[in-house]
Amino acid sequence: QRLTYVLEFLTQHLAAPDGCIWLLNPPENTPSNFIVTYGKENKSVNNFFIPSQYYFFDKNNISCFQFLPNIYHFEDAELYSVEKEKKRPSSFYDNEKKSFGFDVFETLFFFISRYEEYFCAEKDWDEWDMMRTDQQFASRYQLEKQPIVDILVYYFYQALGCQPKKQNTTFRMTHDIDGISRWGQRSFFRLFRGVAGVAWRGDGWQAFLRLWQSYYQTKFGKQKDPWDTFNWLLTEAKIEKIIYFLTEKHHPFDGQDYTISDSKILNIIKLAKKIGYSVGLHPSYLAFENGDYLRSEKEKLDEATVQKTKHSRQHYLHFSMLKTPKLLEKLAFQEDSTLGYQDKIGFRCGTGFPYYLYNFELETKYNFKETPMIVMDCALLKEIGYNANQFDQILFEFLEKNNFFTKITFNFHNSIFDEVRTDGKKIKKTYLQLCAYISARL
Repeated sequence: QRLTYVLEFLTQHLAAPDGCIWLLNPPENTPSNFIVTYGKENKSVNNFFIPSQYYFFDKNNISCFQFLPNIYHFEDAELYSVEKEKKRPSSFYDNEKKSFGFDVFETLFFFISRYEEYFCAEKDWDEWDMMRTDQQFASRYQLEKQPIVDILVYYFYQALGCQPKKQNTTFRMTHDIDGISRWGQRSFFRLFRGVAGVAWRGDGWQAFLRLWQSYYQTKFGKQKDPWDTFNWLLTEAKIEKIIYFLTEKHHPFDGQDYTISDSKILNIIKLAKKIGYSVGLHPSYLAFENGDYLRSEKEKLDEATVQKTKHSRQHYLHFSMLKTPKLLEKLAFQEDSTLGYQDKIGFRCGTGFPYYLYNFELETKYNFKETPMIVMDCALLKEIGYNANQFDQILFEFLEKNNFFTKITFNFHNSIFDEVRTDGKKIKKTYLQLCAYISARL
């Protein structure tokens, strides 16, 4: 089942040649362009050969911390394996023997199934009950800044003598609406908490001044609330776009300061739809494992939008590989976009394209697709130590290194441009430059 899952992934990948279909153990005399032998030894000199290591296809859980990446060269590319023994860099494909250097199928399965996260021990969880970023394979070996799965698929087809499609990187813009007003409900409490935060961080007297000015000018109508950025945040770029809303609050982390049926929210939804956004659910912090919460929240968004909600992204990226996919499946979501990093940008799953997650309990794929989130505003800020002067540099360097092979999903919050919390003017400038960059690439 796990090998079949990988073969379906290869068939559906956007780099796959037109008409490509992988068949497992086909009947004799089945017409084919090539045959791949997968196993411990090559039984035919006429077939391509992939050596099997049989770690992740075995049904017994195996610790992922004993694995490491080895470098394999093909044409101008560096490709990465997931193996137990350290090896010197070598050739990905031996043309004379028609043999590949490592187990391509298990490597792909390891990344896209999120094997390491599903079997992660509690001692390696972070404060959000998920596998710590620094423990994850791609992050641990500094491989997260490139789509190593997408690149591997492309050059795998190339080595087989096919004509893979070298994709220009495509883009998707998304927004999580955690709150709509900095100085709305409980504004004095927020001012007090903001003052305490400035003092605790040692931000200096200028931060106190910016905080007070923002509060005073907003409360007395001299400026818009700093989180009210929707008039320019919602991009009209002709790309896929999704905006995610919270509908219920069950935990202090939810921070929601609006009701989904409020006229202001309904107007934001109306505007977003008008310029091509889909509307998705931002499930509350506890909904990642609570099916009753998730169902109720989805029903409220269905009612507000007068349509069935198809998209989700978990609040705080709170996602349990053992629990959350089953809840999303049960409630008939068609797509999720949670699997990104909270504290850096990059490819957590090795790919940016949508694909089906793996159900380890039933040994089959789920019916909804996961579109990994690659760039989140606050995650990038954490990565650069909240130095907004580096925000544009790091972002555009990342984009230039990933011009091909993948898809990049962005997530910008409406509140990230608050000049009290961050250097909102610089981040706004970078965001608008990003929208122009995307439009120029279309």
